[in-house]
Amino acid sequence: MCDVCGKSFTRKKSLREHQTVHTGPFMCDLCGKTFFYNCQLQKHQQLVHGSGVKPFSCKVCPKSFSSSSSLRTHEKSHAQNKEFTCDTCGKAFHLRHLYLYHLRQHSGDRPHVCAVCHKGFLLVSQLKQHELLHTGVKPHRCEHCGKEFRTPQNYHRHLLVHTGEKPYECAVCGRKFRQSNQLKSHMQIHTGVKLYSCERCGRGFSDSRQLKKHRCGDSEHDSRDSASKHRKQTDAPAGKPRQFPLSPPPATVSGTSTSNCV
Repeated sequence: MCDVCGKSFTRKKSLREHQTVHTGPFMCDLCGKTFFYNCQLQKHQQLVHGSGVKPFSCKVCPKSFSSSSSLRTHEKSHAQNKEFTCDTCGKAFHLRHLYLYHLRQHSGDRPHVCAVCHKGFLLVSQLKQHELLHTGVKPHRCEHCGKEFRTPQNYHRHLLVHTGEKPYECAVCGRKFRQSNQLKSHMQIHTGVKLYSCERCGRGFSDSRQLKKHRCGDSEHDSRDSASKHRKQTDAPAGKPRQFPLSPPPATVSGTSTSNCV
């Protein structure tokens, strides 16, 4: 077990390699992890972050960045010289093409259309990614297990299974997760917010899987309940033998039992 973070390993070699994350002089600019050797840092960046991967997305425009600091620098540009204002929601933009891109979200305009199924998209990159569904091409192949993926996002998310990296950390309790949706679901424990609710009874759940397991008012559930109630009513109390009504004694004639009659 690692003395720093408490993570457990089945082999001592894996533990030694892991401990360099806490002590090494080479730091990853994207996630802050440190490594003892530069080659370990380079391998980490290739497997976890990948070349060209930009996990930090701007909430205003479709741009993405490789580091959080680059994203913060970019976000400042939205706060300056906002000449274009949306009449629908009031958001303002400093560049015209970002303003036009935003307007499409309200109007539903999708100028980039798939030639196969005629589905429209806001961006050309979204269209190209969609077209892979029709061609069946999966350009991103895992070097560890050979599994193939259509999108770089799914590919790099899969690599975390091999590396054991958990880049999404809870700011409240410090628990780490491989995927952002796992962290989002976990945060509901701290906030008390339950995003999923049953349409029949209104009961809330923090996980969609819990909602699927919830059985409210279906016939099978009701039949089990009614059968259980029936058993409780008919079963004898615990620790006492069941008592059956006694049958009436045989009829007698002149004090003689009818069992002796021929």
